[in-house]
Amino acid sequence: MTRITEKRDVQDQIIHHLQGLKWTFIPRYDLPAWRANDEREPFLVDVLRRQLATLNGWPAGDARIDTLLRTLRLLPATLEGNERFLHALRNQWTAYDPAKQREFNVTFIDYDDLLANEFHFTEEMWVQDRDRRRLDMVLFVNGLPVTLVENKSPRLEDPGMEGFEQVQTTYTTWIPEFVRYPVPFVVAASRLEYA
Repeated sequence: MTRITEKRDVQDQIIHHLQGLKWTFIPRYDLPAWRANDEREPFLVDVLRRQLATLNGWPAGDARIDTLLRTLRLLPATLEGNERFLHALRNQWTAYDPAKQREFNVTFIDYDDLLANEFHFTEEMWVQDRDRRRLDMVLFVNGLPVTLVENKSPRLEDPGMEGFEQVQTTYTTWIPEFVRYPVPFVVAASRLEYA
């Protein structure tokens, strides 16, 4: 009988499922270039810049994009910061248009035309913060990390609780600058444990 493994029986299954949904897989060895070769960078920078320009009808290099990126990076690593990030995902942020001298709503995700968005995911993503930690999987929409997936072997006594504890205790303690972004997290073993 074949031995059950977290990588083959959980993580690889999720990878195949997401690829079947047309999400773009970024192999772990290619991921640093997508993150400006910086393990502290939470975003797929070029994707986020391109999508902010495209979805909002701005020219590439528009100053509003830099302002929004700076604002995203300065969100506090607290529940308040996580809530403010959720407001961005709900398109409840504004940006000032100097030509029209007023604020306009910003689109981070197009909920009316899902095909206008870019969906990416990766496995075994390294994050540097108070400590260096490896996340099992991260899902991105338009370059923004939206979901953290913690995979656990189904052979564990309570894989759901172990994954929950890892996210709630270890990650929030050692990489709070990253976990302020992904609003939901998922623990997966033989089935979806927590979401």
